[in-house]
Amino acid sequence: MNSYFSRLLSINNFGSSCFVNLLLLILLLGLVGLSWIVNGLLVILGVITIIPVIILLIFKWWLKHNLVYGNCPVCNSKLTGFKNMKSYCLNCGETLESQNDEFHRNIPVSTVDVEIVDSYDNQTDESS
Repeated sequence: MNSYFSRLLSINNFGSSCFVNLLLLILLLGLVGLSWIVNGLLVILGVITIIPVIILLIFKWWLKHNLVYGNCPVCNSKLTGFKNMKSYCLNCGETLESQNDEFHRNIPVSTVDVEIVDSYDNQTDESS
């Protein structure tokens, strides 16, 4: 009797016994007429594997249509941001807003933007 018991133990220690047991359970349920349970489990398993792929594809599509790539108008470093949202340049810290797939400075209406030209450097270059 001990040799028969040791054979049962060796069968139970089989590496894929869980898969075999699951397969036998599905087969038994199919034979009994409870195939709707098996079909339900297969549908749930299919949904669980397909939904993350669909979510990933939708997220990639959304990113493709809502990301803006461009350069900072102040320091000319490369930037990435979302459409119609405020963002900051990581290089110079300027507040920017993306409009028409380009980055623009976000300055108040009453501010006058002026470029400084050093006349002393120009005079010394011309006189030399």
